[in-house]
Amino acid sequence: MTQPYVVTNLITGTIYQFYIVSRNAVGFSSSSTIFTAIAATAPSAPNAPSVTIHNNDVTIDWNAPSENGSTILGYRFYIQQNDNGFSQSLATCDGSTFNVIVQTACTVSVQTLQAAPFNLPSGAIIYAKIVAYNLIGDSVMSAVGSGAILFLS
Repeated sequence: MTQPYVVTNLITGTIYQFYIVSRNAVGFSSSSTIFTAIAATAPSAPNAPSVTIHNNDVTIDWNAPSENGSTILGYRFYIQQNDNGFSQSLATCDGSTFNVIVQTACTVSVQTLQAAPFNLPSGAIIYAKIVAYNLIGDSVMSAVGSGAILFLS
């Protein structure tokens, strides 16, 4: 028979070690192998990102959300396509790289946003949203952020 045991009042980000001992009418068992757990949850949702254009590059930047006890391993970026769907196929904006994680910014070329799957025309407002992730899981998606209008010369 399995008996769950819930440990409460753990401190976020703290590593805990546990082992199990069973008991019956004869006495106690040997202890189990020690296992380790960290008190953590998925990151908080990032704030809505800002989007700016400089020359031929679009920069998406945001404030890092709370890690909630487990280091953020990366971000996933979604940019609105011309058909109003969102796509994350941004090979040039790898949210798992050290620089993107530390700088909380990612750059995408205007050329990328003009091509499939985005197909953004001149005059389009660039909308973006972000998900942060850690070992525990994904954050809630950020609100949609915008701020740059794509003008093509």
